[in-house]
Amino acid sequence: MSLSSVEDVWALLDRVAAVDGTERIPLDRALGRVLAEPIAARYASPNADVSTMDGYAVRSEDVGGAALTLVGTSAAGQPWNGALAVGHACRIATGACLPAGADMVVAQEDTELRGDALHIAVERIRIGAGTFVRPLGSDLRRDDVVLAGGTRLGLGQLTLAGAAGHATVLVRRRPRVAVLSSGDELVPIGSTPSTGQVISTNALMLSLQCERAGAELVAQLSTRDDRSAFDRALAAAAAADLLLTSGGASVGDRDLVRERVAALGGRELVWGIAMRPGKPLGVVDRGDGRWILALPGNPASSFVTAELFARPWIRRLSGELGDVVPQFFTTRAATALPGAGDRVHFVRARHTPDGVAALADQTSGNARSLAGADALARVPPGRSITVGESCEVTSLTHLLG
Repeated sequence: MSLSSVEDVWALLDRVAAVDGTERIPLDRALGRVLAEPIAARYASPNADVSTMDGYAVRSEDVGGAALTLVGTSAAGQPWNGALAVGHACRIATGACLPAGADMVVAQEDTELRGDALHIAVERIRIGAGTFVRPLGSDLRRDDVVLAGGTRLGLGQLTLAGAAGHATVLVRRRPRVAVLSSGDELVPIGSTPSTGQVISTNALMLSLQCERAGAELVAQLSTRDDRSAFDRALAAAAAADLLLTSGGASVGDRDLVRERVAALGGRELVWGIAMRPGKPLGVVDRGDGRWILALPGNPASSFVTAELFARPWIRRLSGELGDVVPQFFTTRAATALPGAGDRVHFVRARHTPDGVAALADQTSGNARSLAGADALARVPPGRSITVGESCEVTSLTHLLG
């Protein structure tokens, strides 16, 4: 099978269906979850015409003549229930309801109160209906859909849901994800590696990346380069909606992932991608709503492919609609960005005041560069990017805190 492009792999997201299952949860537990149904406003907001300034509610046709007579006070949550007659004014606070008959507000600093007589500096104000007024329903109208099903709930969306009158939301269940690292050389974090051994950090890294993308981690597994052991690990991950394997996806004699995954059945859609780092990438559709993404074993390769592919896979499995692939923006290169021959190169980089700067070591087995990166710069095939040139970058800041 020839190498796929990054865009070819992203196009497969059209085949990814949302997982079954929903739950209703309070807003304070719903950050990062995906709505399973639309949300409509239960009432208008604001639910009356309200003032945006401290001052005086008046009738616009009365402004510019004689002094007005002060007749009441409207405070936030404590409206004045009278009706404003000709020649009258009502003291009003920011957020308070306009009394009946009033159609504008004069800011306090543009007035002078002498007893009950309100004098307005008309030369300093704009006279007209609606001045310093938030109209009824200007933020939310009753029964309007304010959040569509398939929306991922961030802080702003949750605030909006609360403002629309909802204390709970119906959300999709989180996709269940299992992570499987393979290799005879791997030893657990905290161990002292012998010569030739490697501390197994990919499982931790990938698990945290998946959880940040909205997944529920159901298994974190490790196996030797042994067919029976590998098959037992695959069986232990059978309930996962998405299985990420790390390592063993290349063409060496001990690279068992492709062979053992094929034995499970399903359809291999990709094996090998024209990018650096991360060429040994596999995508397998199990045919029952479950997926396998086979990632390379080098830490940087595994990290980059998880960000570019596992993250959008999880977002789509979560039921999130719209564009879930990484979003790239244009900036300047603060350092040279190296190319990768006929492959697209995703350079681990860092934002600086002058643009993005490539980290010094782009070796795929180097973990140090992962701690320094807050962006990936995309260098097209067949070229490199010089200092000061435009370049495309996607942010990694969602992983930093």
